Amino acid sequence: MIMCSVRADPSPIVSWYVNDTIIMDGPRRTITEDGLFVRNLKTSDAGNYTCRAFVVTPHKSQILDKNIAVYVHYKPVWVNPDVDTFYAVVGSTGSLVCEARSEPSPTFEWFKGRALLGNSKTYKIFNEKYKSTLQVKVKNHSNLGNYLCLVSNTVGEIQREIFLLEGVLPNFPSFTLSSDEPGILAVKIHQSPLDTLPLIGYKIQWKPATASWKHAREYLTSTGSDFMIQDLNFDSDYAVRVSARNEIGYSNFTATSIQRTKGLIAETVVDGSKVLSSTFSKSPRLLQHSLILYGTSSIAIIRNWFFHRSRAIS
Repeated sequence: MIMCSVRADPSPIVSWYVNDTIIMDGPRRTITEDGLFVRNLKTSDAGNYTCRAFVVTPHKSQILDKNIAVYVHYKPVWVNPDVDTFYAVVGSTGSLVCEARSEPSPTFEWFKGRALLGNSKTYKIFNEKYKSTLQVKVKNHSNLGNYLCLVSNTVGEIQREIFLLEGVLPNFPSFTLSSDEPGILAVKIHQSPLDTLPLIGYKIQWKPATASWKHAREYLTSTGSDFMIQDLNFDSDYAVRVSARNEIGYSNFTATSIQRTKGLIAETVVDGSKVLSSTFSKSPRLLQHSLILYGTSSIAIIRNWFFHRSRAIS
């Protein structure tokens, strides 16, 4: 029962709202003289309730609101019940994540065997409102294996085993390059069939073919296989290499591949006949600009030039 007792003469008209939505009498909710009765309470019944009383007399009318915050207490429930395996390699740090929601907020505890874990040289625990992360410094194989996450509040508790297994870095992928549009390289990446863990992205690096890798640009992708490097110089050689990423880290880079960008072609017209084509090698410096070149006996038309800093898009 959510209490809201209103007395007035004449009798008031009382209505109820939850999160600004009016409540109608129904199988689960009944408006009474003393408040709102809710049957079979659910977590979704939590929210901000408003009890509104409306009184009308021959001389005036009056509205009075009472705001009530309703919290529904329930024991913890898992946020991601299917996520229970994480990976690390000896000599690195592994992270195990335990997420659960409850009201009141939950308390998280971590165990290895029967030992309650706390912050130490091997373990670091980072707690948020509904999430706990256990960082494990994997000095040797004894730090791998089964861990237990216990989540509790005043209503109840739940627990689950979480596994830290030995993983491996991904194998380097393969990729192909093409340039079907001026100043653009298309990159198509293929995951190695030897990978045992799912990939979470790639690192693509590129540079002019004669430049050092110290001055390379790079793009960190999410999952996917087709990407474009845009706004490069026209008719120019670029070096590209790719690295794959999984939960453990990045693979070695692939061998470098060289691809020449397509040039921008301007057709020259003399006396109504096409007699010459020219290739422009520099990326233009104007955005959406149509340039018309006039000569004594020829006209070359180049349309829709674009310029941005070099970037990759998926």
